[in-house]
Amino acid sequence: MNIAIVDDNPVNLMVIEKILKSAGYDSFWKAASAVEMMQRLTEYADGGKVPVDLILMDMMMPEMDGIEACRRIQQDERLKDIPVIIVTALGDSNKLAEAMEAGAMDYVMKPVNKIELIARIRSALRLKYEKDWHKENDARIREELELARQVQGSVLSPPLKKDRLEISAAYYPSFELAGDFYAWYRIDEDRHGVIILDMMGHGISSSLVCMFISSVMQDTITRFVSPEFVVTELNRYMNQLNHKNPSVILQRFIC
Repeated sequence: MNIAIVDDNPVNLMVIEKILKSAGYDSFWKAASAVEMMQRLTEYADGGKVPVDLILMDMMMPEMDGIEACRRIQQDERLKDIPVIIVTALGDSNKLAEAMEAGAMDYVMKPVNKIELIARIRSALRLKYEKDWHKENDARIREELELARQVQGSVLSPPLKKDRLEISAAYYPSFELAGDFYAWYRIDEDRHGVIILDMMGHGISSSLVCMFISSVMQDTITRFVSPEFVVTELNRYMNQLNHKNPSVILQRFIC
């Protein structure tokens, strides 16, 4: 975990550095002003790197104070999730409230109590870790859903234009994945089979059932030309699926 210490007083920087080292936190860097900190954070972010995992920042500093720095951090999408702990000798409750509203997650009063500071650091880093984990997990799920959406879209029949026959369709699912499906298959020289499915529900479960049906559809519709036989065969497949997994809601096909 990388920690930034920001204070215009070298003595305060040294005190916090000593506390961090005594607690086993060796990965940190120091800045003598909020301006310097923002420059370094921006450089890291521009390079595609995670700038820092936690900021320990003084409230009162020249050029830019801790409150304004918190506001600017919150305005940058790349930085807004970095937790900020204000380390201050200012006991003004209004200023502390303003800092919290600007984006600081906690504060510690000077002179710094080692036990209190370490406890707040651990709490902030734990929350940061959990937030990062959820962000990575959400991103992975979105990628997998997008891939599944593309796969589902790839099994839909492309437009068909042949002699006096023209077939096309538009597909607009209400969610990333849906249980709707359409297809057309050549049965023989003079006939094509067209089918439209609207499965119960939306999302992953109905999409998987729909993909299962699409995998057997072409063989079924070309072997059993009669709609009655096609529906009977599809219901047989669905009964097999329901028997293997009782949690699957049984769907029925009718014509």
